[in-house]
Amino acid sequence: MTEPNADQPAAEPTDTAASFLQASQNMCELLAAQFPNLHGIALVALWEKKPENLPAGLLHLRDPEPPYVASMLMLQSELAKFSINVHKDLLGQLHIFDKYAADLRTAINEQETKLNNLGAQQTDDNNPAAPDNDSAAAK
Repeated sequence: MTEPNADQPAAEPTDTAASFLQASQNMCELLAAQFPNLHGIALVALWEKKPENLPAGLLHLRDPEPPYVASMLMLQSELAKFSINVHKDLLGQLHIFDKYAADLRTAINEQETKLNNLGAQQTDDNNPAAPDNDSAAAK
């Protein structure tokens, strides 16, 4: 793979979309040829900035001729299972972040307590206790 050259203009968004669609089609055809029992492939890409005019997902069926209601039902079933797995993964990540935030809050509270105690101790050291009124009156 070659590095992009600063002298070359950046790819136009339509070029990116067309290149992606062609590469996806090639990959799907390769997988379909390699796995004869593969009925179809659904592809959803995650872009930092999605190129314009690119569909949210791609569907490649071994037999693209209508009617393909069964294919659509199979796809919906698999997408539902996939969505559940993604949801579980997301919840796991949120629990990790929640625990991290709680641990961080505990560490901050401990540091604040230490600083407050240190500040109170320094205040006591700088302000000697006032003489006891009873002992001063006895003199």
